[in-house]
Amino acid sequence: MFEIDKSQKGLEELKNLLYNYYSSKMKSALDALWDSGELDQTRLDEINDMDLHKL
Repeated sequence: MFEIDKSQKGLEELKNLLYNYYSSKMKSALDALWDSGELDQTRLDEINDMDLHKL
């Protein structure tokens, strides 16, 4: 793939494409967790207070 377009612009477009793809997948997964009740504001507040570096 990089043999086709080695420019900085091409790299930025690829990065944006990948970012948008994975961002969309993550949003869909989080929406499903929210809709199922596994994730709610209380749980988000708990996660916000956690020290994730210790996990």
